[in-house]
Amino acid sequence: MRINTINIRTSQGFSLVELMVAALLSLIILIGVVQIFLSNKHTYNAQEGLSRVQETGRFALTFLGEPIRWAGYTGCGNLERITVRNIAWDTTNDAPLAPDFGFAEAIIGYENGGGWTAPTGTTVVRVAGTDVLEVQGMDPGSLTLLGNLAADNANIQIEQASFAAGEALFITDCQNADLFCATNVSQSGGKTTIAHASNCNEEWSETGGVVTKLGGTNRLSKAYQDDASVARFITATYFIGVDTSLPAADQVPTLYSQINGAAPQELVEGVRDMQLLFGVDSNGDDRIVDQYLAADNGYFGTAENWGQVVSVRVGIIAESPTDALSEDITVAYQMPIAANATVSPANQSSVTYNVANQTATFTSDLRRMRQSFNTTFALRNRLP
Repeated sequence: MRINTINIRTSQGFSLVELMVAALLSLIILIGVVQIFLSNKHTYNAQEGLSRVQETGRFALTFLGEPIRWAGYTGCGNLERITVRNIAWDTTNDAPLAPDFGFAEAIIGYENGGGWTAPTGTTVVRVAGTDVLEVQGMDPGSLTLLGNLAADNANIQIEQASFAAGEALFITDCQNADLFCATNVSQSGGKTTIAHASNCNEEWSETGGVVTKLGGTNRLSKAYQDDASVARFITATYFIGVDTSLPAADQVPTLYSQINGAAPQELVEGVRDMQLLFGVDSNGDDRIVDQYLAADNGYFGTAENWGQVVSVRVGIIAESPTDALSEDITVAYQMPIAANATVSPANQSSVTYNVANQTATFTSDLRRMRQSFNTTFALRNRLP
């Protein structure tokens, strides 16, 4: 009988040297995999940050461009050719319900917020160093009258609308225009009837910022016919703010709007800065910009000169919500500025503006992805 024997030498394991070589090779491969992972992560973060920044910039300019182009809208014609009679009165505060609306009030800027009345009763505060934009006009969603007014104090009938009592409404036929307070709004048979009694309408004048009441009235400037249209009157303000009710880490600079004195509404998160220049036709002959000026320029010390603004140059800086870069980067951002100024916005950064290079430089949060967006919008209602 044959017995098989086992060769002990053939059943030996790996040597120590072989194990060390295998471990070294595995470590090299692992390091390579980790490097690829980190590289892909950094690339993803940068691409995601850039995508968010570009999205923020596009949305912000869209939100700002539309009201700038719309400023001074009266339904038809040029505001310069129409005299607006304003009798809308706020009986609660004993003050005008809507501000004076004329060619010089359609668009106004506030450099670094100077002279602007900040919203009250809110935790949203403007970011220091940023500009404020205010526009006025008739809501584009107007409705025509269903019939002629029998008299200048008669009720107004239009198709069914969502107007409410106490609102400032605008009526115009392209020759005349009135701003009035709706004292009662009723719906019946698919029609909306608007009353404008004298308890919410008042003749008033303003001289040197002092408002004087001249007596209650419910009479419009004329008995409008069925070629007239009615819409809300809108005063819209746009600014960069942070909500101080949130934890400090969550106080993200945001583009806000405030419509007719209501609470500020968040439009676009991640807008770090907004700077404005106003294109002025200073010789008033051709509606072509002769110079671009900041809102605090002495030229606007004469309020009527706001009526010469025919375009607005807007510059914003959008930033990613979190760190998107793998290392600190100092970048100069192109902004439309008109004079040397140094400001210190909130959220721990410093922005330096320089007239020669027109730049804004951040010195903290240097791993955030940022991009400047600059464009110019023409006021359609100021064109010839």
